Amino acid sequence: MFLGAPLSLLSGVLAEKFGRETVLMYRDPYVCFWHSVSASYMNSMVCRLCNAMLMAGVNRGDRIMVLSENMPEYIYVSLAAYKAGMVVVPVFSGTSRERLETIAKITESRLLFAGESEQYAMAATLYGACPALKRVIVFDSEVSLRKGDMTSRHMNGFLKNVSAHIAQPMPQPRNDEAADIIFTSGTTGEPKGVVITHGMYSAAFKANAEKIKVGEGWKVLEYLPYNHVFERAWSLFCLQSGAVLVVNQRPSHLQRALREIRPEAMCCVPHFWEKLRQTVYTQIASQPRAIAEVWERCLDVGRRRNVDFAGKGKPVPEDLEREYRMCNKTALSMMRREAGLENARVMPTAGAVVAKEIEEFARACSLPMLVGYGLTETTATVSCDDFLQTVTPGSVGRTISGISLKFGENNEILLRGDTVAHEYFRNPEASKETFRDGWLHTGDAGCMENGELFITGRIKQLMKTSTGKYVAPEHIEAAVNADPAVAQTVVIAEGRKFVGALILPAKMLTGADVAPTDVRRRIREVVEKRQENLPPFCRIKRFMIITEPLTTDNGCLTPTLKIRRDAVARKFSEEIETIYDNKKYRKYDNL
Repeated sequence: MFLGAPLSLLSGVLAEKFGRETVLMYRDPYVCFWHSVSASYMNSMVCRLCNAMLMAGVNRGDRIMVLSENMPEYIYVSLAAYKAGMVVVPVFSGTSRERLETIAKITESRLLFAGESEQYAMAATLYGACPALKRVIVFDSEVSLRKGDMTSRHMNGFLKNVSAHIAQPMPQPRNDEAADIIFTSGTTGEPKGVVITHGMYSAAFKANAEKIKVGEGWKVLEYLPYNHVFERAWSLFCLQSGAVLVVNQRPSHLQRALREIRPEAMCCVPHFWEKLRQTVYTQIASQPRAIAEVWERCLDVGRRRNVDFAGKGKPVPEDLEREYRMCNKTALSMMRREAGLENARVMPTAGAVVAKEIEEFARACSLPMLVGYGLTETTATVSCDDFLQTVTPGSVGRTISGISLKFGENNEILLRGDTVAHEYFRNPEASKETFRDGWLHTGDAGCMENGELFITGRIKQLMKTSTGKYVAPEHIEAAVNADPAVAQTVVIAEGRKFVGALILPAKMLTGADVAPTDVRRRIREVVEKRQENLPPFCRIKRFMIITEPLTTDNGCLTPTLKIRRDAVARKFSEEIETIYDNKKYRKYDNL
């Protein structure tokens, strides 16, 4: 089922079709209990919020900001804004005070919805600094408002005595009117606000419905932040498909939520699969050798059946099919059940490079990974795998309908179509640089083989060594991270004589009984093995072991877990210098 309803009417259409049936679930963080929300209740909340925002003096075309973790109220506010023709500006919950103020000033947002105490504390400091901001509304009723703050309100207070009755029919937003302004997280530099229109969302939903089928009543677990276009567009698409959105508020609760909900669908970034593969292989390594060999055999059988034959559209040999069925009923099904993924039907994956080994692992386990490629500027999806067509590990699938693609200088991917943006909000210089001659210049290099798109590197992130060689760091990092012994890798090469790296070992290598020299020896073996197919100038020559993970909290990762290289360079400056100092590195390597 695909409703295809305009976003401004979506909550009402869902209420008419599903009534008291559940369309959304969330866990109460205070009692750790999953609540169900009916379509009728959600529509009532949307209508009340719509009226409340109009009563607060927010008009059609005005911007409202949302600064929050994933919460059901995030969905209600977004749908209410769409109904009233207002524009949503979703902001990462962990953003800095300075960046929040910058975005608030650029967009001249009238209201700011804050999730919990941390977001409220930051939002409340914007009064005065941002003249357009009239009120902060806090989702969490347990948050104590500051003494003397007579302007902010809790959500329940904001909605007090507000009717769900829409007195007058509201004009439906035009296709060219803005629905969202999504600021890119940016691995470097200041973020830019991508204007996503109602027409772009409609075109994206229709095109994705041709590729991906989400079933009515499916539970869709959501853990990526709603300020990111991938999860945002995906959640709206799933509502259009009659699915139940299961809101995971705390990223740290993902594993528990998976085991409790056992979803049919979930959109992912590659890091999710890397951690899953690492967990599986760590568990295999802890087993007696005979049992470990059975697991390894089952994974190999799954890979040969699903990658070498079925994935390429070839008939599966009868003996391999028989062995696969046995493996799938025993070891592979056990693994899926342990991970909470035994019901998984669709798992779109994008946001960074997916290593071939990671994709083959997912297929070996018979997990429905669909690798794709997209940008904020393209309303998420440009291309993705298709269950009905052959899939080549390493590709990002075939382009969705409505997208025109060509290759420019340095094989840069250029795009245009109904789902492609035309501007950055109030940023003519950046718009002129990126949107040229009717084409979006993505900054990504790629190639097309047999109808499948392959990403070969990020042009602006290519690192030039002091010898004049260009290195694509993401592909080297993905190759090394594909090994279960490695948790994270950061390549260093810009302006250097050779490629170096910072490597965080997986937990399986960092026990109290493991000597540092053994850890370095194992990581060295991994690096050498994983680089065999890379040109010599792209290979990591030296590396340093780090013990602190890269996280969003320490500023080294974006909200979608991409590396902020400038932040890493500052935080690990001593380690990086050691790599390129012969005397220091010899001393480190001989410890």
